[in-house]
Amino acid sequence: MDKITIYELDNYQTNSRNGTYGGKAGDKEGIDINGEAWIVKYPKSTREMRKPLVSYTTAPLSEFIGSHVYQILGIDTHDTILGIRNNKLVVACKDFCKTEGALREIRTLKNIYNKELAEKLETSLSSTSDSHLIDLRDILTHLEYNPILKNIPDIKERFWEQVIVDVLINNNDRNNGNWGVLYEDGNFRLAPVFDNGAAFSNKTPDNKLAETMKYPERFVQSADTSRTIYRIGDKELYAKNISDINEPDFYRTAAKIIPVIKEKMNEIQEFINSIPEQYNGLIVCSEVRKDFYFKSMQLKLERFLEPVLAKAEKEFGFVTLKGNDTAVSNRNDFMDFLNVKEFDFRDTFGSAGNDAEYIIKNMDFSMTLNFEKGSVIIQDFGGKQYSLDELQTKDKDFCLVCKGIIEKLKEFSEYFEDKTFSAFLEENQPKRTDYED
Repeated sequence: MDKITIYELDNYQTNSRNGTYGGKAGDKEGIDINGEAWIVKYPKSTREMRKPLVSYTTAPLSEFIGSHVYQILGIDTHDTILGIRNNKLVVACKDFCKTEGALREIRTLKNIYNKELAEKLETSLSSTSDSHLIDLRDILTHLEYNPILKNIPDIKERFWEQVIVDVLINNNDRNNGNWGVLYEDGNFRLAPVFDNGAAFSNKTPDNKLAETMKYPERFVQSADTSRTIYRIGDKELYAKNISDINEPDFYRTAAKIIPVIKEKMNEIQEFINSIPEQYNGLIVCSEVRKDFYFKSMQLKLERFLEPVLAKAEKEFGFVTLKGNDTAVSNRNDFMDFLNVKEFDFRDTFGSAGNDAEYIIKNMDFSMTLNFEKGSVIIQDFGGKQYSLDELQTKDKDFCLVCKGIIEKLKEFSEYFEDKTFSAFLEENQPKRTDYED
């Protein structure tokens, strides 16, 4: 990969949006680059911090790398470039708002009154007074019942994606002012991911990073003490305890995004290594910092995220798929999956298509396929397992349906991690179906 370009930004003039950008991460300027609005973010001075180890944070570098990690993973994220302005390393972020004020931060939308929402919040919130941490039950209640947020497509998935990726990049400041939606042309939609400047170790000097990596136990400890912005009840959620989250939607998202993270780690490493160490005498990103950033992501993936993926598969029954495909754990998910893959019951079963569709929609069973081994197991909720040959003698019609689905799914085997597919077609309280009767 070619070296990242560092842009000279001194000659670009401020624009009409200059002075409208808030936040506490450092000074900002609005400038125009080739007729488009960009936001320049300066490194924040550490003079007000207790015992600072550096004069300025590396927040612009963190914003740049963190944002590109999100983009590499296929998540809609604002565009960023690194540059020099007023003799400082800065990050310029393309303004994604068509009009000034189009961005609505989650913290402002949370203030909208709704009777049902108010009642839910009264019964769900804990008594903690820590205003810095975000109570997961609070934000999830808003995503479910807030009259605006509940109608925005994919907002829950975006929330959980940010929880997972922020653990990877050590961003512990995804507060409700650091993500949001856009209101444009009379409609609300998700805004791109933005504000990643708290990622990585932006207040730690290179010598401290090198010293941490020198001792394996200290390096592991640095990961284990990583914090998130969230709490569960009165308990702060550390990154190492992310699998304490017990929300099915979290594991549904994990089954989709964590395999992508694993697949894209080499690309992430190549991107980080392509950042220059220096530019015109200014430090950009040292080899020590590059090494620390990537190895810390590897460590968090192995220690924190892979156990989440295992739990998603084992306890919640979500299928691990390649890319941003559909995770399958229940009847509706399975039907949605077949629809996405343009599965047509009548094409597969002919005149028996209606009967086949009825069986899939109403019978309770599980199916596990291993495409490489050629094995198929059908299990009813009495715990009895059948091969297709055994099922043929028990229930010919049902066996016909299973065979048709299996043949169709073989066409999609490339989507399944480890060439294995499991579908759990069950209700919340499944009834037993005994195929021996």
